[in-house]
Parts: sequence; structure tokens; C-alpha cells
Amino acid sequence: MIQEIHEKVEKFVVNLLEHIGLTKHTIDINVVKADKKETKQSEDKDVEENTREVYIVELAIDADARELLIGYHAKNLKAFRLVIQSFLNKQFPDHNVRLNLDVGEYYKNKLERLAKQVKQSIEEVKLLNEPVEMRPMSPKFRRHIHLIVSEDDGVFSESKGEGMNRRVVIYPADFEINAESE
Repeated sequence: MIQEIHEKVEKFVVNLLEHIGLTKHTIDINVVKADKKETKQSEDKDVEENTREVYIVELAIDADARELLIGYHAKNLKAFRLVIQSFLNKQFPDHNVRLNLDVGEYYKNKLERLAKQVKQSIEEVKLLNEPVEMRPMSPKFRRHIHLIVSEDDGVFSESKGEGMNRRVVIYPADFEINAESE
């Protein structure tokens, strides 16, 4: 199954890139089977649950026109990811195939910059003994912040807000959250 996913992704992505005129590119694909399985709940309690294997496709693309693939605020990258994920969903309906896509190390570099910012914020929280509120961001980046914060016993974090305004707040370890502080 891993080889089949790899071959179909490679063929689809190469054709897609060539179709939009990007003939000079490198593609790195790594497909792994995840340890966990997804279980779909059936509405009919008498029917067995449907269990699907989970595969993760790590796809890194580098091309001459990486700016074109990334776009303003990564809008093209998100759209490109959506197209590839839709292809995977259609090709492998009996499996949960998840896609992690990066073009020109855009996300890798962004996560590294975010990690530096979070570490500075953690130091600020410890120094001032006051919470620090990060700017609103996507679930992917909020999760990354929570993982970094969880490695430090002197602080904790939580997400606040709704929708596009959802953000992470980093608190000192001894901070008590109550209705007045929200």
C-alpha cells in the first residue's frame, strides 16, 4: 500500500506541476503507516464500526518558481495542498491518507521562526510572571506552540478565542485562571 500511495502521489504531482508550467522541480515523498487507526462510528448501533488504516504522506517540493506555488501568505500552497489531499481521498477511500506538504521549506522555516518567538515569550512570562498572548494563528501553528510550551515546567498554555481570532496564551505555572482573568 505504501508503494502504491507513493507512486500515485508522485505521478499526480509531477503531472500537476508540469501542467502549470513548472518543469524544473524536485520532489521528495515519504509515506509512512501510522500506528493509529481511524474508527468511523456507525449511526446504526447494530452495524460494526468501520476501521481505516492511517497513512501519512510527507511531500516536499522545490521548484524554480516556488513563490508561485507558495503565493501570498501561503494561499497558493494551501490550495495546492487541498487539491492533492482531494486526490488522495478519491484514490484511497478505504484508507485515511493524510498529507503534509511543504514547498521550498516554507513551513519548516516558519516553524523555526515561531519556535524562537515562543521561547522568547516563555522567558518573558517567567521574568514578568504575567501571561503573554500570541497573535491569532492556524491550528497547525497553535499546536506547535503548545508542544514547545509543554517542554517547560515553568509555564503552561491554552488556546482562546473563536475562529480566525483563536490564539495561544502562555501562563506562568502558578497562574490561576478564573472568570475575571478571561
